[in-house]
Amino acid sequence: MRVLIIEDEEKTADYLHRGLTEQGYTVDLARDGVEGLHLALESDYAVIVLDVMLPGLDGFGVLRALRARKQTPVIMLTAAVYPLGMFIMDKPGIRFQVIPTLAMAAVSIVLSLVLTPVLGIVGPLLGVAFALVVCQVIPYAIYIHRHRERLLAPERSEDPAPVVEQG
Repeated sequence: MRVLIIEDEEKTADYLHRGLTEQGYTVDLARDGVEGLHLALESDYAVIVLDVMLPGLDGFGVLRALRARKQTPVIMLTAAVYPLGMFIMDKPGIRFQVIPTLAMAAVSIVLSLVLTPVLGIVGPLLGVAFALVVCQVIPYAIYIHRHRERLLAPERSEDPAPVVEQG
């Protein structure tokens, strides 16, 4: 089974490559979005492991271009905990982002366990509120600040080239 890894961070890419190869998979590796898209379109893969933040063409751009021609399963990787990423990724067809959900759940549980003995019934409520602010509100604000130009830009319609009849 062939797997394509599109990841620019060397340690992560090498770790994934080594682990999948040891499990018997044939693994191709691309270090940027342009190379990754080329490989994804030129070869058939069982699955593509795709980083979000890539040089050249980001993971969302790779996924949009890929979805225009193929339906290869894609696993998105991101080190960022941006809740808005869930909405951006929904456009090209990804329905769920694991990192923000797990981070928020872990922070909520730990804080609830720590605060409940001290504050009683208010402990879990404060734990969830703190997790919501740390894992959702603050990253959301950072994301909006960093990407406001792109988010506010009007969407471009990509009209296909006109068909010329030969006669």
